[in-house]
Order: sequence, then C-alpha cells, then structure tokens
Amino acid sequence: MKSQEPMRILVVSWSVPPNSGGSATVIANLCKQFTRDEMLVVGELSATPAVWRWQPEWPRVVSVCHSWWSGWRGRRFYGWSALLVQVPLLVWRIWRLAVRFKPTHILVVYPDWRFLLAGALVAKWTGRPLFLYFHNTFKENVKGYEQVIARILQPAVFRAAQHVFVMSEGMVDLFRKNYPGLRCSALVHAFSAPLPQGVDVPTPRSPPDFVFLGSVNDSCLDALQRMMRVIHNIPRARLKFLTGTPRSVLTRQGLLGERDSCDSVMDSELMQKLADADVVLLPHGFIGSYAPEEYQTIFPTKTIEYLICGRPILAHTPPDCFLTRFLREHECALVVDEANEQAILRGITLLQNDAALRRRLVQNALRAAQQFRVSVVVRTLREQLQTA
Repeated sequence: MKSQEPMRILVVSWSVPPNSGGSATVIANLCKQFTRDEMLVVGELSATPAVWRWQPEWPRVVSVCHSWWSGWRGRRFYGWSALLVQVPLLVWRIWRLAVRFKPTHILVVYPDWRFLLAGALVAKWTGRPLFLYFHNTFKENVKGYEQVIARILQPAVFRAAQHVFVMSEGMVDLFRKNYPGLRCSALVHAFSAPLPQGVDVPTPRSPPDFVFLGSVNDSCLDALQRMMRVIHNIPRARLKFLTGTPRSVLTRQGLLGERDSCDSVMDSELMQKLADADVVLLPHGFIGSYAPEEYQTIFPTKTIEYLICGRPILAHTPPDCFLTRFLREHECALVVDEANEQAILRGITLLQNDAALRRRLVQNALRAAQQFRVSVVVRTLREQLQTA
C-alpha cells in the first residue's frame, strides 16, 4: 500500500513449491526472499517427489486442493464442474486463509484458470488490490469450454488488476497490443545462486554428454525429438534428462535411448548436474497443439539455470519467437533455427571443435544472467506492489 503498512502478500498459484515444474520453481525463487510474516502461498501440492527442502523460515505453503483434481481422473469431471464445485471450494478455502493472514496485496498466478478466478474473487471480497502474474498466455492458447471461460475471465481480471506481470517482454508486447492501456511489465524468473567467476569451459568428451532440464510437453516436444534423433545417431553419446516427466512418457515419445538416463533432481544438486554435462539442450517448439502466440512468447524457466551453469547452450528454436531473439541479442547460445537434423548435427560438431566459441557463449551467458538476479527481480516486485 502507499502507506507504511507492512507488506503482507497472499500468493495464489496452482503449482507451488516444493513441487517440481516451471511455475513452482518461479514461485519458490521469489518467495524465498520474503519472510513468513510477509508472504503466504496457497496452491495445489503434488504427489510427485519434492525438489526443494523447504526451510521453516521461508513463507508458509498451504495446500487448498488435492492433485487428484488436476490428474487424469480429476479431468474426467473437470470441465464445467470446475465452475460449480472446484472454484467455490477454492474460493472458500482461500478466503478463510486470507481472513486469518490479513494480506495487503493478493498476487494471483496463471497457468490455471480455476486459481485465477478464485484468487480474483477473494481479492474482490476482501477489498485487497489484485496483481496478476501470467506465466503463459491464456485466452490465446485454450480451446473448448476453456475458451468460453477465457473470453470472459481474462478481460475481467485484467480490468480488475492493479498491474499484470508476465514472464517475458514478448508477452508484454502481446498483451499491450491486445489490451491497449493495460498496466503490464515483465517479472522474469529469478535466481539466487552466486554467479560463477572465472568459469573453466572444458573440452567436451568424445562423444559429448548432453543434459536436458525441465518438463517435456508441446512447448518443446517436436524440437526435442529432432535433437534426440541426432544424438542417438552419435556413437556412444549420452543424454541425461533432469525432469519430472515420467520415464514411461519419455519412452512413448521416442526420447529415451538405451544410453540415456532420467532423474528428478533436488534444487541444491541442480547446478552440479548441469556442470557435469558438455552441452545443455534448449529446445523450443516449432509446431504443436499450442497457439502461435504461446510459441512466440514462451521463455522457458530452465533458460536461467542454463545461463549460469558454465556450459555451452545448444538451442533449437524457431526464428520468429522471443526466445530466439533473446539468445541472439545476447549471443549466449548456439542457435539452430531451422527444423533440420543436419543443421543440429553441424551445431553439435561446431561446439565440439571450437573452444573459442564455447568460451564466448558461456561468458556472454553469464553476462546476460545479470538481469535475472533475484535482488533485481524482487526489487521490481516490491516497488510495483508499493504503488497500489
């Protein structure tokens, strides 16, 4: 608030720490910079293994629904029943927590419209200023009954919000174009680890070891499949998946080879796992089930960890998206922007043979990472909230 009232932020998000996944990681890195008195996080705790050792001094995380709701069994009853059953329950549970916590601000995170609607209603009923944090596009990227909901809900919450935060400048451009006058800015994924100094970029093994970090879905699937076909044709090359995506799904998608491994990883071990690789893989979908606007604006959360890991990034990204523009502007990855397996192989060979290129890419990546320091991002968030 503009007064000197101590800031108390209620964060409403479908995916929350210590869950794995992009949104949970973004929320975790932000909320660790606040105290338990300053922030309360509510959402859906997953049954999957935790990737964070959540410390008692960090903000409290409260589950307000079961992951069954979002699993395949829950989706059998999802549809319109979410409006009739799930959202009212969420509103009731979140409102009760808000009454006890007495927030000065409510920050609602999308990518789940149930939590978006529930959080906006709680903000209205409590009279607290509403702030939104869109990790993905919504109305532009949903179909069926969700499209009907999105056409009503997205403009309504944009009108109600004091400010809309998004994950990338690409999303800022899209929303300002579609909603002239919208108060919108980028609140990027942040990291708190110290930047490595004087990074030694070793000569890659022959054949090289690769690492892929993150969830496998339609945001990257077709590009990752091309990369994997190339890697599987390199004798003795190995790839490690650091992902919460089940092994059975990776196998069904044709991604796991006989020399590949698949593990989840604790946050405290992540940077060492990335540093054990010779090359880290950053695929971005060229085609898939998402809307063109989603592919054009996505900025994968794993990009930040890649920038600071001290290993060269091999990016396979379409030429007309925000991620490609970012990587080229900062010259921090070798970008293959054509859906061509021979081009990917040429990129791998170049990274293997050109030591000067590897060093330059890693040094540029560390410089580009400065803008994602958690101190910078949290200062941006606090300043914007304090204007309400």
